[in-house]
Amino acid sequence: PHPSPGTGSARPLPRRALVLAGAAAVVVVVLLVVLLVANLQPGSSPDANSGGGAPVGAGGGIEVDSSPVTSEDGLRLTGLQAASRRDPESPRVGDTVTVSYALTNTTDQRLELEYTFVGVRDPADDHRDTEDMNEGKVLQPGETVNAQGRVLIDSAGSWTIWPCYVLAGERFCPDRWQEFFVLAE
Repeated sequence: PHPSPGTGSARPLPRRALVLAGAAAVVVVVLLVVLLVANLQPGSSPDANSGGGAPVGAGGGIEVDSSPVTSEDGLRLTGLQAASRRDPESPRVGDTVTVSYALTNTTDQRLELEYTFVGVRDPADDHRDTEDMNEGKVLQPGETVNAQGRVLIDSAGSWTIWPCYVLAGERFCPDRWQEFFVLAE
């Protein structure tokens, strides 16, 4: 049965409405794909309070475990990051990797840093530790100091890198504390 004239017909949708509906569906699918890809990227960091332990991409194809961790000396390592100019690719020979981190005195006593640095072993396992920072800095309870080091990648292979400190009395950070690896091409 056909509807009689003037009683609200069930006519087919105009071509323009079909095109708009199709375009809206495509936009929704594209947004879903973008959200899915963004959530799967290694650069997304875990919640700071999660205490996770998952490696976090810090740029330049470098993954570090940025979970807060406290040494036996009472220094809490936070904010560990490493980056090079390449992203998401790994560094190449000739690139510089910049490592930064923070140390907080969690004890109820002052701690005297002789210095902070970044420990580095090149692919041949030779020492390539970075420049000293925070020389002679005294950390009061609860005080934080920032540290940084730059590593020139001058040979291909696997580089081992970690944040470190030396306290008065030649007390070093834990051996290869929160170490991570950079595979240079």
